[in-house]
Amino acid sequence: MAPHPLCGHFKSFTSRREVLNTKRSVDKRAASRRKESKVEVEKTEATRKGLLLASRWLSNPRTPVWARRHTPRGWAPALTDPATHGWTAADLNDAIDAWSKATRMAPAPKHPIAFIRWLMKQQDLAFAPHVLVQIAADQEKAERDRQAAAFEAERGRYAAAAAEDSPGRQAARFVARRAADSARIRKTQASARENETSPVWITHLSDRGKR
Repeated sequence: MAPHPLCGHFKSFTSRREVLNTKRSVDKRAASRRKESKVEVEKTEATRKGLLLASRWLSNPRTPVWARRHTPRGWAPALTDPATHGWTAADLNDAIDAWSKATRMAPAPKHPIAFIRWLMKQQDLAFAPHVLVQIAADQEKAERDRQAAAFEAERGRYAAAAAEDSPGRQAARFVARRAADSARIRKTQASARENETSPVWITHLSDRGKR
């Protein structure tokens, strides 16, 4: 029989199993070479931070009861942005308390996640409550240091401008002399008391020697 014009005598047929295995191995190698993009890595990290913040928030004693209607995984998407900006569980509760104080209402939302999403949009996420507290404390300390430095500089100017016979310097010298006199008197009295007790002690030893 004449060979088939397209196949010939030496045509080898590839099995279906070999084709499938080869395709699977090629796809596997292609998948292993694929790296996550920067956007995907950042999204994964943000989700992880949101989940961590949600877990800590739900375990905080100050957290409202209505927040516990949802699990940490349920809260994670809503808390991703605050977590990325460094918010803490205390910051979330401080924001809720501030809203409650401003509106004079105790929050009892029907949809807690929607409420927190809305509340976070009202905040400047770059300045969490604990950051604002630290900024205020730093400013207060800087102001105290500035006032103390100004006081010392002013006192130094007055001291330098005072004449030798000024009332202030005369009073200072008088106080210094009184302090020196008092110290000298105390030292003299202490020495006198020591001298008064010494002969008695020596006499007592002499009497014992005679016995």
